[in-house]
Formats: sequence, structure tokens, C-alpha cells
Amino acid sequence: FIILPRWQSAPGAELASWLTPPRWSGEAPRLIGAGHDIGALPGSHLALIVTGAGRDAPSTAFKGQKITWTALGGGSFRADLVLKHSGALIAGPFWDRLAFYHVSITPPVAPIIGFAGQPGPDQDGKRADIPYQAKDRYGLTAIRISIRPSAKQAKRETASLPLQAAEPRRQATTARLDLLASPYAGMAVGARLEAHNVAGLEGRSAEAAMILPAPKLA
Repeated sequence: FIILPRWQSAPGAELASWLTPPRWSGEAPRLIGAGHDIGALPGSHLALIVTGAGRDAPSTAFKGQKITWTALGGGSFRADLVLKHSGALIAGPFWDRLAFYHVSITPPVAPIIGFAGQPGPDQDGKRADIPYQAKDRYGLTAIRISIRPSAKQAKRETASLPLQAAEPRRQATTARLDLLASPYAGMAVGARLEAHNVAGLEGRSAEAAMILPAPKLA
């Protein structure tokens, strides 16, 4: 014999889904249509709201785990999820499906940074010119240069490069640094750029050879 279903959608029952990316991404919330795939950053918040459902919310599961609904009154219900893993989200039983989503979690990516020209002493020989370009989808928080002589056992020295707040996602400039106090002043070194973004990820450039300015003896 066949057991009749406990839940069947009421006429006019609808499900609306709002995806809110993590705050650090700078991306706005968006409405997700029923049956669409959901691409999301880890830590995104998904709000499910059912209206016109009658007395009971639809049976709903994400990755096979039951989702608990909160009654809002008037046949409306809400459920909230923090998305950390990919999987299928199914609302309603197979005989009365209300929505099906395939959730794909895409990790954030590191910034891209590189030298935009040959770094080296400027015309007056007192400062080092560091031409560089950097970009990041979410926003850059810091850019540094790391230097050390060719001897691998030598300790790396780092210095911060200016960050233009008006363009946090893209930087293209030449930094002029006073490195005369560096213990490697006047030496041939390998230089590497490092960029950090709001997601806490670091991107690195290829290493470039350069000669640091040297103090002039009186």
C-alpha cells in the first residue's frame, strides 16, 4: 500500500532565498530563484523564506541534514544557514518539490601582484624606486616588499609600500622608499612583492634582482 504524504504545498506556496556574502567581500545580497545553482563564498548566509505554506513548513534538507524552520505566522516560515560546504539543498518531498538548489562553495583567491618595471635606485641615489601593479577582487589591505641578498641564509627584510585607499581593489604606482638604513644598503639583493587582501590571503610576485641605494660617505 502507499502512505500518503504528510506535507503537500498549499496553493500559492512560494520560497524566496536571499544570499548574503561575507561582509569582507564587499558584495551585495542577492535574490536566488528556485531551481538555480548557488555559487557562494565560504561563510555566506542563506535565508530561506516560505510564504503561503499553510500550517506546516516543507521538509527541507541540506547535504542530507534536516533544516529547522521558524514560524513567522500567517503560513510563513524562515530558515537560516551559514554556508561552509558544497551540497544539494532540497525543499519539499520529491512528489511536491518546492525548490532544489545545488550549492557550490568557491574559496576566495589571493591577490595578484607584480613588478611593473625594473626596481632600483632613483636618480638622486638616495631612494629606491619600486614600480608595481596589484589587484584583488575583494580589496587589498597591505602591500610590502621583501628583500635579501643572494645568500639563502640571509634574513629577509620587509618594508611597507603605500596603499591608495581610493582604489582598494587595484593599485598601479611607483613607490619611493628610503632604504639607506637597511643592513643591505648598497648590495645586490633579490626583491619580492607581497600583497594581502581582506580575506586574509597573501599573493607574491616573482623575485626581481635590484641594487639598493648606498649611503654616501662624506
